[in-house]
Amino acid sequence: MVANGSLSKLFLKRDYPPIDMKAEIDKINEEKLISKFSDDQRQTSFIDQIINIAKPDIKISVYWKVNSKPPNFQLYYQLKAVDTYTGELVSSADGFGPESRSALIGELIEQSVNDKMDDFINTFQTYFNKMEEEGRKVQLEVAISEGFTGNLEKEYTIDGESLPLKEIISDWMTENAKSEPNAVVNKTKMTLKDIRIPLNRVKKSSKSGKPSAVNAQTFLDELRQYLKSTLQINSTVESRGLGLAKIIIGTPAPE
Repeated sequence: MVANGSLSKLFLKRDYPPIDMKAEIDKINEEKLISKFSDDQRQTSFIDQIINIAKPDIKISVYWKVNSKPPNFQLYYQLKAVDTYTGELVSSADGFGPESRSALIGELIEQSVNDKMDDFINTFQTYFNKMEEEGRKVQLEVAISEGFTGNLEKEYTIDGESLPLKEIISDWMTENAKSEPNAVVNKTKMTLKDIRIPLNRVKKSSKSGKPSAVNAQTFLDELRQYLKSTLQINSTVESRGLGLAKIIIGTPAPE
């Protein structure tokens, strides 16, 4: 806990409030949200559950080892910042701290990491600034349920024009995403890899007008609402983590 406190203090000094993962674990336990298997029997790791609830943009991993060099001690450390949506390495730093005879672990960490912290943060801040401008990279899937009459080539009329469903969805993606959809499509499935979506968006139902964070699931929820209101097509959205989600067309409407 002392080591975690020392690291948190270094980030807070630079206006980067960290998420307390211990608090998030306690929250999961209290709310009994831990489940070994999802409905389709795919196991979800405990850390993924925490990330899906806390929704951090960047996950920072810290590793350290205290080397004994009698009569002194020296700390070796590694810092890694990873995009929680894509798994991409955003920033990293490693090295040895100064030797000490009496410093506690927290003090050794603070002495070792402090000099590298600004460069480490500046690198992932540059990444985040670019993401804010160009959009967050995610992977989206569109699938047809067995109960749906038709496929992605079935045509619907919008504004007096008859268009296949795949084109209607693609046009919606173009209108709402931050990058042009580069989709792999067949009659029953559409896969959009590395499509960029906004980081934040004001929900139509918002009374305050304040923007909310957007992830793969919430983005596809907007598509689900559009298909329902415009074409009277029911669908459901499944999340596979912050950066991967699937919309299933033609699932029964909720009772």
